[in-house]
Amino acid sequence: METLITIVAFLLIIGALVLVHEFGHFWVARRNGIKVEEFAFGLPLLPRIWSTKRGETTYSIYPVPIGGFVRMLGEDGESKSKRSFAAKPAGVRAKVLVAGVAMNALTAYLLLTAGFLGGMQPLALCASDYPNASYQNDVRIAAVAKDSPAAHSGLKQGDILRTIGGEKVDCSQEVPQLTSDRAGEPTAFGITREGKELTLTATPGDSGTFKGKAGIAPEDQYQDLQYPWWEAPYIALIETVAIVSATFTAIFGLFASILTQGSVPAGVAGPVGIAKLTGGILDLGAVVLLRFVAVISLSLAVFNLIPIPALDGGRLLFIGIEKLRRGKQIPAQVEQYFHMVGFALLIGLILFITYFDIIR
Repeated sequence: METLITIVAFLLIIGALVLVHEFGHFWVARRNGIKVEEFAFGLPLLPRIWSTKRGETTYSIYPVPIGGFVRMLGEDGESKSKRSFAAKPAGVRAKVLVAGVAMNALTAYLLLTAGFLGGMQPLALCASDYPNASYQNDVRIAAVAKDSPAAHSGLKQGDILRTIGGEKVDCSQEVPQLTSDRAGEPTAFGITREGKELTLTATPGDSGTFKGKAGIAPEDQYQDLQYPWWEAPYIALIETVAIVSATFTAIFGLFASILTQGSVPAGVAGPVGIAKLTGGILDLGAVVLLRFVAVISLSLAVFNLIPIPALDGGRLLFIGIEKLRRGKQIPAQVEQYFHMVGFALLIGLILFITYFDIIR
């Protein structure tokens, strides 16, 4: 029963965020006179399982529920109709493409604003980085990875981190940098365990799974940050920018790890990993779930901006090339070919990440 609830919650979250993203494309396209032929939820890897036509648009559901799309007239560049996507100026086409990303970013921002209005722990920065934040924080080791440098050193779940390499630990977000700066170097970890001050030595890995890591999952233990209505939107903006920055860094690290090591970093999750996280987060309350949904929404926004053919970022790249060519469009068949290859690579990437989700 618990597994079923987790799956349903995961599908509802992903489904809602995909619909928000695609609605952005749909709404801006319609506002600019572009005919939308299909508004779909799910990847079209198999025949649609449901559809209905309202006006000039077919609304569909496909059986692979981890994506969606809006199919516009002339999106493939072949239609000459004035209402086709291809017939619109580059600026209009760019607005349509960016609209999905903007909707995901706006959704996340509004969720984070609501979180700070009610009281929420920040995710991407230390509490001390936020204006008027009054807090007292202990950084607790929530988990120690098996066969990790931390495990071999004697660090345990429940230990309170005080220092790493002589530098004071103020929040969990500082730990990855403090360990990566000391990759391959024996490093003193100052901790408090059952009221006693101890110093243990661990060597963050210099290669492999634990490269630049000790193998610990740190968590902050401070009271929620809560702001009045006139201040919460600004705090949410700080958090949004910080999460976007961290997401770009994580995606860069993902591709670097795949290309250099043929593996997926431990901090990156695919559909299976996110589904598993969803199950744990459901037990932690509405505020943690809200923050989780905001992070997923921003991750979708950032990922879609990557200049890979078939993603919004890839289509924006072709528009940018068109502008550099002084308005001369790339032949439709050439662009279609690149998007087809990009889509295949994207599916391959999802399957690759999912494989590592499963073996974990």
